[in-house]
Amino acid sequence: MSNRIIKESIRTSRSINGLSDFNFRVMFYLVTYVDDFGRGSGDPELLKGQVFPRMVNLQKKRIEKALQDLHDAGIIELYEVNGERYFYFTNWTKHQTPRAKNSKFPAPAFTCTHMQANESNRTQLHGINENVNENENENEKTIKNRKYEGLNEATVGLNSAEQRERLKQALLNMEK
Repeated sequence: MSNRIIKESIRTSRSINGLSDFNFRVMFYLVTYVDDFGRGSGDPELLKGQVFPRMVNLQKKRIEKALQDLHDAGIIELYEVNGERYFYFTNWTKHQTPRAKNSKFPAPAFTCTHMQANESNRTQLHGINENVNENENENEKTIKNRKYEGLNEATVGLNSAEQRERLKQALLNMEK
């Protein structure tokens, strides 16, 4: 794995500072474990061997709870692909620069829960469409550009460019 950068803002982060000491340690161990895209296996048994090799008394249940606590704090997102559990750090690209071209772990499947997680995205999109519709005299290219820019703004909180693009396509298809 690549070296990771830890920013000083970690000292004042409410979500990070709200973690228990054990969950804080788990989070840092996971930072050293994940690939360049901030993804890793969410299987407690695999994590026990790969992330905590010297903690022989650590139980899988405790790892499972820590993952759930990190998820509840908004630090990681848990997901499944083909029956296997994975996670990714939600703000990974704000703090790390991927060097690898491909992830070692599958990307999460796009679902509407990404939109449900951030209701303000939907509000922004409705406002954009209203503004565009008010100005019917503008040419079609300008209208499309404004909608696309609004979609970019509305998807800022999503983890990867791939997720943002899928969301844009899904929302554009819903308008048709």
